[in-house]
Amino acid sequence: MEDNWSSRALEKLYKHMKRIPFNQEEVSRWFGDCYECWWCGENGWDAGHHINNHNKYNDSLLNYAPLHNHKCHIDIHPKLKRRENVEKLLQKTMSYLLSEGYEFNDTDRMFVSENREYYIKQV
Repeated sequence: MEDNWSSRALEKLYKHMKRIPFNQEEVSRWFGDCYECWWCGENGWDAGHHINNHNKYNDSLLNYAPLHNHKCHIDIHPKLKRRENVEKLLQKTMSYLLSEGYEFNDTDRMFVSENREYYIKQV
């Protein structure tokens, strides 16, 4: 799979992202003390990434990953969408939020239900 995106594909991505914003108060509350980019592990992330855009519960905080916007998000977006990376990021987000005392709301429960294959290991 090609990891470079055309300007048309990026424009489509940006339009899609604008339609499904995260609640910024909740992002600040739960990720305000998190400094690590979840892709490269370095400090100073500057963008929130929708991990999985393929269902109607995308605004769940369980679908949020703090990343460096260009080097760890836009520049490698196709790589982020690979199944193994979606699984890794979703599990990291859930683990982080639970360790912070986050309690699931109805949207979160529906998000987990829609994405259960990423949380349950196949045997």
